[in-house]
Order: sequence, then C-alpha cells, then structure tokens
Amino acid sequence: EMARGAGEPSTKRAKVDEAKEEEDPLVRRKEEVVRLLERARAKGKDNARAKKELLTLCADFEAKNEKLLGRLLPELWQKILDEYLDQNDLLALTMTCRFFREKQKDLGKKMETDLTFDRLAELQKSEKKLSHSLGWFRWVCD
Repeated sequence: EMARGAGEPSTKRAKVDEAKEEEDPLVRRKEEVVRLLERARAKGKDNARAKKELLTLCADFEAKNEKLLGRLLPELWQKILDEYLDQNDLLALTMTCRFFREKQKDLGKKMETDLTFDRLAELQKSEKKLSHSLGWFRWVCD
C-alpha cells in the first residue's frame, strides 16, 4: 500500500479547513450582501443599505487583516520586501491594500515600475518569470 504524498492534504483536513472559512461571520455576511447587491442590480435597482453595510464589512476586514499582519516584526517585512519582491512587484503589492501601502512607506521603499526594454530584457536573461500578466502591463502603460 502506498503512503499518501508528503505535501498532499487529506480530504478530512480540507473539509476542516473549508469549515473554518465558512465559520467566519464576516465572510459569510459579505457573501450575503454581495448577493443582495447583485440581485438588486439585475433588477435595475439600487440597494443603498446593502452598499453601506458592504463598506462597513470592508472596514471590518481591513481592521482584522491589519491586526493579523501587524504581528510580523518590521525586520521580517524588510526581508520580504528586499529578498522576495522585485521592484516591479512592489507596485502590485502596494495596490493590494492600505496596510501594504503603509508598510512600503514605513520601510522607505520607492514605488517605481521600470518597464523599459532594457529592464524587461534583463529580467528575461536572469530567467526570472515576469510576475504580471499582459493585461497588467497594458493597464500600467495606458
């Protein structure tokens, strides 16, 4: 009998992880509100109360994420930005959320994207995979 592969999660574990996600009341309520808004939009109506609640939920998510992400020491954030991100990736990271934007500012990182031919050729020669899609490059260049 073959043993299960080392990195493969068991079905039971996947179900437990899935159940944990479903238990988060913020996630569950956000999904409900989004469905309400989609139904209203499909009927050509506006649901101001649901929009307001969605903004509140987003603020709650942001506070929760900031609390979790804020636990990492500044030295770890410095290492992440220095060793795991290319300069062109920093823009994508900082546009993800306010916390990452503030972290980038706190660490004194310049947010510049270099899309010159020379830089793209250098990335190609170094065999680093370009981390952005063609659509992302079009968006930046427009």
